[in-house]
Amino acid sequence: MSISGIALFILFLVGCAVFSLWPVLFGRKAATNSDNLPGPLAEVATLQAEREAILTAVRDLDFDYQTGKFSEEDYLAQRESLMGHGVEILKQIDAIESDAIESAVRTRRERISQH
Repeated sequence: MSISGIALFILFLVGCAVFSLWPVLFGRKAATNSDNLPGPLAEVATLQAEREAILTAVRDLDFDYQTGKFSEEDYLAQRESLMGHGVEILKQIDAIESDAIESAVRTRRERISQH
């Protein structure tokens, strides 16, 4: 192989490495829609993003189990843990949304009673 061929190959490898590692090395926090939301709504958006991550993890776990990467015991334990965490997140979302609804209703009733 010629020197220019080796140089091109090395350049190609460096380019692939930079392309692969760019998000890890220079990535910034992904902008979410929650950046401009008021307190409770931002918290709900964060919790919903976490819920989506858990759903993705469950899907990946199911796939890995189907391909034989996990024993049934390990699979069931991890799935139960993920599902429990997901339930807790849903409870938090429900509580925050319920509080926001009750606050909005209370505010609306106060406005109506003042008129």
